[in-house]
Amino acid sequence: MEKTQIKHILLTVAIAFACLNTITAQNPFQNNGYDPNNPYDENSMYYDPNDPNAAFYNEQDSLPDVDPNTVPVHVEMWTVSELLGDIKPIDVDTTYKYYYNTCLEDGLRGTYNFLGNLGSPRYSRLFFERKNNNQNIFVTPYSFIYKNPDEYRFVNTKSPYTNLDYYMGGDKHEGEERFKVYFGLSANRHFSTGFNFDYIYGRGYYQKQSTAHLNGSYFASYIGDRYDANFIFNYFRLKMRENGGIVNDMYITDPLSMNEGKKEYTSSDIPVRFAENDAWNSNKNFYFYLTHKLKFGFYREVEDTTINLESLPKDSIPPKIKEYVPVTNIIHTVKVDRSKRKFLSYGIPEDFFSNQFMPGDTIDDNFNYLSVKNTVGISLLEGFNKWSKFGLTAFATYDIRQFTMIDSTFNQANRFGMRKYTQHDFAVGGELSKRQGSMIHYSAIGQISLAGANIGDFNVTGNMDFNFKLFGDTVRLLANAYIKNTSPLFYQNQYHSKNFWWDNDFSKEWRYNVNGTLAIDKWKTNLNVGFENIKNYLYFDNNAMSAQYTGNIQVFAAKLRQDFQLWRIHLDNEVTYQKSSNESILPLPAWSIYHNLYISTTLAKKVLRVELGADLRYFTKYYAEAYNPGTGQFHLQNSNDLVQIGGYPLINVYLNLALKRTRIFLMMSHINTGTGNSNYFHTPHYPLNQSLFKFGISWNFYD
Repeated sequence: MEKTQIKHILLTVAIAFACLNTITAQNPFQNNGYDPNNPYDENSMYYDPNDPNAAFYNEQDSLPDVDPNTVPVHVEMWTVSELLGDIKPIDVDTTYKYYYNTCLEDGLRGTYNFLGNLGSPRYSRLFFERKNNNQNIFVTPYSFIYKNPDEYRFVNTKSPYTNLDYYMGGDKHEGEERFKVYFGLSANRHFSTGFNFDYIYGRGYYQKQSTAHLNGSYFASYIGDRYDANFIFNYFRLKMRENGGIVNDMYITDPLSMNEGKKEYTSSDIPVRFAENDAWNSNKNFYFYLTHKLKFGFYREVEDTTINLESLPKDSIPPKIKEYVPVTNIIHTVKVDRSKRKFLSYGIPEDFFSNQFMPGDTIDDNFNYLSVKNTVGISLLEGFNKWSKFGLTAFATYDIRQFTMIDSTFNQANRFGMRKYTQHDFAVGGELSKRQGSMIHYSAIGQISLAGANIGDFNVTGNMDFNFKLFGDTVRLLANAYIKNTSPLFYQNQYHSKNFWWDNDFSKEWRYNVNGTLAIDKWKTNLNVGFENIKNYLYFDNNAMSAQYTGNIQVFAAKLRQDFQLWRIHLDNEVTYQKSSNESILPLPAWSIYHNLYISTTLAKKVLRVELGADLRYFTKYYAEAYNPGTGQFHLQNSNDLVQIGGYPLINVYLNLALKRTRIFLMMSHINTGTGNSNYFHTPHYPLNQSLFKFGISWNFYD
């Protein structure tokens, strides 16, 4: 996308914002007794799915000082669970700690492998942080920008709330940019609406690796005494140029031997596998999601906590107000998801693909996906009287899925025809939970498929946390466990394209997992230990084909986060150890390390907050998964082309600033380029960018 196109996008967003800003906003979303300071905020940038109790990583700043006589500032946000639409309040993102790392695709603590360019596919090196694939496997590797319904932030605000975020790295010819807008307002204390806009453009420092992704959404909510509704419409468009990786890693690891008599060469001079071919992956996806519930209950009188009791006359009776107490909810959730994926290449790269199942010199693979999923449920709520110590929910879900791809049959034009495959799935389940109180919380949810393509599948998940005081500090113990018996995803069993073709009948994959967490806030200590056993593990083999290992694989992992502070000097640390019992099928780096050393202080009469530091990301050598453009998936390396990545520290130096509503960072990334063994790959044959200057700025507006 050219500079003029970016200007048009910015102008369009500005006009949309100006129009929406004319709507009057009033009262905030009611909290319903939820403690906003609790640590279970999986939407925070500091959240770790294995570490939901580490509250000290969730350092939220208060809203800025604004004259209450002119602008009523109050913003509340929440997410909803995708299955049953449970509301979970979260903090407004006004943090500046780690803000400089939000632009990095390898994650806040460098735990993701990716192809080097912004917006490229990625996956986590930490096994227990990997998300399960959904049926639409083609969007799963783009988690850096693609968001599921349970990741969206709904808002209620007394005044219009806007966040503008801009990032750029490198120069205008080969650099990368990201522009984000989040806008929300409330028409009254019940109804809120807004939109989210996220655009990534990575030109690429190596040949033919540009990315251009757009993710936009509109959301609305109604929160009332007797009825709740949350709605999302999301549009995602991806376009990525494929280069197949560089032809020889020695251009990175031993550049002097590859300069061919030149004094120097740039990254754009390095030859790539698809040098003679134009190849693209594109994906157009949209979904709309609606969860709503009818709430049946009663009104009761309670004391008006907004009144200052000391201001009342002596011996007077405190005033009462009516409060609605829901007892039973009737729940309905619907999600319609549609996607079109295309892999296009003008000419087939020589010796890149092992097979060719269709004639011709052009690759034009097309896959269409459609899913309509409905869930209905009824819940008896916790806490409506002193005897109701837990909540109980029963639900049923029906999902119809349609997949379209080429088939071996020919049409009248003597070409391969398109065939539709349809799947149905009917499942029932229930949940037992206790989420109120301060000491013990637990939940257990189970689901079993009774009919359809996934008949016999079941999933039982439970978690419990125990919180207690010790030596004046809060100690948290958390335990999680699950047992899953699940059918292969459709594309793991069937996949038809020019260079990849399989029709499998794999067995169900069986998994059980247990893990525990110890978190001590005052010590800034968090330790997580987990174990998982997998039978009939599904993966992509060394030919990038879908495969299954029928034996058992065990994975053990331990992660320690420990932060230190001496005066204004901070050292944040995260160390993870992992062990796979079968490295040839499930390779994992033994150690993954993150260190962040910085000085934190305030300047300009304590108005300007400053962090100056450097962080280091490192993982030990291992045979990491390779990437194949034809499937868009990561897979085991080919036995004829095995290379190890890792053993290389990646160092960034940064200056991080926060001034009232504004956050700014300046960074020199990968400052150690050219030192050591120069093995800076996070995916085989896809080198990282060399040292780049990066800049980011974020504004919050409350008017």
